[in-house]
Amino acid sequence: MEEQEKILKQLYKLKLDDLNTREAEREDGLRDKVIECLVGDYPEQKDANPEPVENTCRWFLDDPRFHKWRRSTASSLLWLYAGAGCGKSVLSRALIDADHLIPPGRVMTSTVCYFFFKNLDNRNRGADALRGILHQLYTQKLHTNLISVAYDAAKLYKQKLGSMFNTLWDLLLNTARHPAAGEIICVLDALDECQADARKALLAKLVHFFNAAIKDTNSQQPCIKFLITSQYREDIDLRFALLDPASNFIKFPGDDRSDLLRQEIDLVIDQRIPEKVPKLNQQSQLLLAEHLKSIEHRTYLWLHLILEEIEDKFPSTSTLTRIKALINELPSTVNEAYEGILHRSPDPENVRVILQIVLAAKRELTVNELIVAWHVTRSNQPQSYQDLDLPDEGCRYYGTALQSAAAYGHEKVVEILLKLDRSAEVNAVGGEYRNALQAASAYGYEKVVEVLLRHNADVNAEGGYYGNALELASARGHEKVVEMLLAQGAELNTHGADYCNALQLASYHGHQKVVEILLAKGADVHAQGGDHFNALQAASEGGHEKLVHILLVKHKTKVNAEGGYYGNALQAASEGGHEMAVQILLDHEADVNAPGGHYGSALQAASALGHERVVELLLQKGANVNFRGAVDGI
Repeated sequence: MEEQEKILKQLYKLKLDDLNTREAEREDGLRDKVIECLVGDYPEQKDANPEPVENTCRWFLDDPRFHKWRRSTASSLLWLYAGAGCGKSVLSRALIDADHLIPPGRVMTSTVCYFFFKNLDNRNRGADALRGILHQLYTQKLHTNLISVAYDAAKLYKQKLGSMFNTLWDLLLNTARHPAAGEIICVLDALDECQADARKALLAKLVHFFNAAIKDTNSQQPCIKFLITSQYREDIDLRFALLDPASNFIKFPGDDRSDLLRQEIDLVIDQRIPEKVPKLNQQSQLLLAEHLKSIEHRTYLWLHLILEEIEDKFPSTSTLTRIKALINELPSTVNEAYEGILHRSPDPENVRVILQIVLAAKRELTVNELIVAWHVTRSNQPQSYQDLDLPDEGCRYYGTALQSAAAYGHEKVVEILLKLDRSAEVNAVGGEYRNALQAASAYGYEKVVEVLLRHNADVNAEGGYYGNALELASARGHEKVVEMLLAQGAELNTHGADYCNALQLASYHGHQKVVEILLAKGADVHAQGGDHFNALQAASEGGHEKLVHILLVKHKTKVNAEGGYYGNALQAASEGGHEMAVQILLDHEADVNAPGGHYGSALQAASALGHERVVELLLQKGANVNFRGAVDGI
């Protein structure tokens, strides 16, 4: 009997060890999946900026506004803005590399994450930034269980997760609420280089977060501190003007520190001159340095251009008279420096064409757009798209030249490209937007959409991160484009982006007129599936009480329909803390104790995220406080 008991214990131990091994392997697999979705070359992007010279950056580091932001133990935002060439990105690198962002005593509980925006393929969207921040946050805290917050999203969305801005933002907030998160410090450098629509969406999230933070009395609310740098932009300023005066927001105009900046530029001059012209005698080096320091409006950008010219033009040895003559030829402004570069170009004809393109453009062009425009002007009567001989990397973000032109609303360029190869390339696939019609629909360029449809663009073509053109136009509220696509036979109830349909996306983003257009054309208000499950749950998740009311009263949608991430509309509204939406749902007999979804019940969703007023509303309607649900044994 004892022998049998011993064998049973051994078998039990073997089984337990096997289960533990499998669980560990499953955990490793999920962890790897999350990291793979978020991976990027973030340190390389940071280190592309020069290291600061010793004793520089003090104009910011010694400022009481920075100290106030750094000392804060609550969520806070500092916006540093200054003109081009003031060394903002060098400062950002210095803050990160030299551990200036964390005050003494908080090193063990704080994590620094960063993203350097650049007007390039994978560095100019809010999703790019959030992907980088989450990747750094999780990889720095692999010894904790913090990364487990992202497991469900990684399983549900797989590789799509890395491009889903709203989902990534929610992940950041949920991660910050985890007990292992501690203080999260996020540096967003060069926000002005973020794509306009993406910048608008990111700013809206920031404003909402910081306004909500001052109203949230929950002691466990997340602590996320943002330090944002940019050139001054009115759209950024106007967005931040919406912040509650009581919020922890510090506005830091760097141009006010121009005197200190010039002093620091002098330190850089003293270090760089011997590096650039090491064979010049000391007297010549001093003469050169003093001349550069005498320029009144000196900036880092100007100095960078001047040092390149000095390295190219100054001989290793020369008479003092010759050195003085060369010094007098040096440009004293950024414009003069650029003009000198253009004059020295070995191909002045190309310079002339590029300048004409830049001057003719209504706004600043991206590198991709400039490449396309240049090739159109230089090709010798091209007969097809391939005749443009575009470099592969030139249009990687948008897939093709046609997509790039469509994404930026260049109607005439779209016409030119289509005439070159008739309609053969109108449905070419690839890039961020699966085709040109999706790209134009995303930004509401009605005339471009009209041109593409006239050239037989496939109105129902699917693929890419965004599903199809109708879903994109619906998600972004472009009413006229939605009508144009529907008139050309766009299918209403197909599921594309995140397996959602157009009605769900319009409902989630609160575009009431688009919702009404879709429903008038026969969209199925009860259609189920995807991230948002149905239109009512989508509107509830977004907190759009007017739409919630319209869907319930006018279109008789089912208030207790079950399914999706949140299980039902009430749980979706409760998780977001949307009091009015919760009240409307309860008034229309939403089941306050309906089980299911990620949190198990509406009360658990509101409680987990600290929404006190919503908790009170649910309790008043008889919510069961002892219900055991789905998340972490709550």
